[in-house]
Amino acid sequence: MFIANFRQTKSPYKADKNNNMPYTAIIFAGVPNGQALINGTIFKEYLSTGAYYICVNKNNRTEIISEISVGELRVVAEHLGLRY
Repeated sequence: MFIANFRQTKSPYKADKNNNMPYTAIIFAGVPNGQALINGTIFKEYLSTGAYYICVNKNNRTEIISEISVGELRVVAEHLGLRY
C-alpha cells in the first residue's frame, strides 16, 4: 500500500488507444509492489493530478482505494504505518 499523486509520463511508454500517455506515481509514503502506472484515458476521466490517493498494486495493476486531502497525508500515512 502506498500514498501518491500522479503525473503524466512520456517515454519509454506508449499512448493508449485514445492517444493518452499513462500517469506514473510520485510516492509520498509507503512502497509500491511493482511499477505504479495508471492508464492515461482512465486517469483523465476520473482522477486529478493535484490530488493524493491511497493505492495498492495487485496483479501488476495499480488500484486506487481512495482520494485523501493534503491535510490528511501525514495522519493517514502514520495510521497505515507507512514511512515517508
